[in-house]
Amino acid sequence: MFSQLKIRDKISLMVIISILIFVIIVMSNYFFRYNNEQLISEIETGYVSALELSRDLEETLLSLQYAMQNAVAAADEDELVIADSLYKVFLLQLNTGRMNPTISEEILNRMEKDLAIYYRLADKNVRRMILGEFNEETIAALEVMKEQYNSIKTTLADKTRENKVKMTEAFRSTKTNYEASTLLTNSVIFIVMVLFSILGYYIIRSIDKPLNEIVNAANNLAQGKVDVALQVTTRDEFGFLAKAFVSLIDATKDLTRAANAIGQGDYSYSVRVRSKADVLGNALEQMKRNLIEISQENTQQNWLKTGQTELHTHMSGELGIEKMAQNVIQFLCGYLDAQVGAIYLLPDQHRLKMVGSYSLAIRQDDQKTFEIGEGLVGQSALTKKTILLKNVPDGYLSIRSGLGESTPANVLVTPFIYEGNIIGAIELGKFGEFTENELQFLEQVNPNIAINFQTAESRTKLKDLLEATQKQAEELRTQQEELRQANERLEIQTAALRQSEKQLQLQQQALQTSNTELEAQTHELEKQQTLLKRKNEELKIAQKLVEEKARDLELANKYKSEFLANMS
Repeated sequence: MFSQLKIRDKISLMVIISILIFVIIVMSNYFFRYNNEQLISEIETGYVSALELSRDLEETLLSLQYAMQNAVAAADEDELVIADSLYKVFLLQLNTGRMNPTISEEILNRMEKDLAIYYRLADKNVRRMILGEFNEETIAALEVMKEQYNSIKTTLADKTRENKVKMTEAFRSTKTNYEASTLLTNSVIFIVMVLFSILGYYIIRSIDKPLNEIVNAANNLAQGKVDVALQVTTRDEFGFLAKAFVSLIDATKDLTRAANAIGQGDYSYSVRVRSKADVLGNALEQMKRNLIEISQENTQQNWLKTGQTELHTHMSGELGIEKMAQNVIQFLCGYLDAQVGAIYLLPDQHRLKMVGSYSLAIRQDDQKTFEIGEGLVGQSALTKKTILLKNVPDGYLSIRSGLGESTPANVLVTPFIYEGNIIGAIELGKFGEFTENELQFLEQVNPNIAINFQTAESRTKLKDLLEATQKQAEELRTQQEELRQANERLEIQTAALRQSEKQLQLQQQALQTSNTELEAQTHELEKQQTLLKRKNEELKIAQKLVEEKARDLELANKYKSEFLANMS
């Protein structure tokens, strides 16, 4: 029957078949393209937003904890206003997450409940500790607070991992759709090529070679081989088909490589967008840009948080002011890649004094103290603002090494302030420029540096007070011993007087007048003995009060240290 058809009919039949196959390919490509667009939209609006929300919730929760610690360290209930604002911000962020279809309502409700329990306990116990109420109940409440805090952090971490897994699965589904689309397209094309081979065998034999190459390429793609090449040089319809097929293969290769690279976290891979109408390519490129921005922001935030944590470690413990100052300036110079640095404190209201330095070449005529308003250090303290000096002239600040000295190109001076009062200033110098991240880091850690130096100073004063109290107790014990010895001497004198009284009684008639005087003396001595006993009892009471005061001070210091440790 086929052999009876005319060439025109055969060609028409081939055209009709081609149109039908083309419609099938277009519809299948449209179906897979639509599915891929839906997956990419779900990634952008769902999982990426969920990752951003998790990061924001973690930052807000950490800031809330720092606000509670600052309130306890400052012993000021007004600091709790910041904590309350952060609590409300956390709740608003949770409500924002309710609009995300990828986030479970149950998880949001559980985090909201855990946060409410944690915040009520934290607010109650922080207010107690600000009022000086330290007891075993407070310690127990701190453990509950810690459990609630860890529960919230664990939930956020689990949700972040879950979103990453789901996003990876979505990328994998996108890749699967690409492969299925390629497989279906190539399968259909393979069938078309076979039919065309049978029909065209009697029409034109010259198309045999390019057709075979196209079929072989289709078979390779059907087997999942993406690295396929076509060498078709004809200019007929099959040549155009092969060219279009090569473009399809190239597009599939590019998109597959791009999806694989982005899925593995390699954002340097360039997505080739063929035209403005390339919706899938444009969407993949936009998704890559969004992920790059998120990755860069996460890297920046991790750098800031890591620096804050490491700096806190260098300032923790029972450190003296000079040791803490040296730790701070050494860490800042190392972390910010500064080649020279110095730290100044304000022991009085008018003069800043250098208490620590890093790689600083100090000559005899160099200043180690600055009046408020004097030099960059004094001016920064006066204005309470950071001063950044670029293109520093030679000789302003020297960096010392084994081979000589050099002047940094940029110098930064920033004050650290506690409750509106200048505690000190930090001066850093480096050959390169200070970046925005480094300036932001210094701005964030300055309050913590001020708090730690203020705490160290308070700890030193408390230690001096305790030593003075112990010295007074020792003096009281010495006075008590002296009174005891005096009492013993009086008892001996009393016994002697009683013996004399017996002797005087034998001579009572002759020495009546002398006996009366001796009795008066005895009475006076007994009064003195009574007075000495009363003073002895008063000294014992005073000693007991001093010992109780010392124990109260030690207990308060212990509870405060345990609270700060638990809150950390």
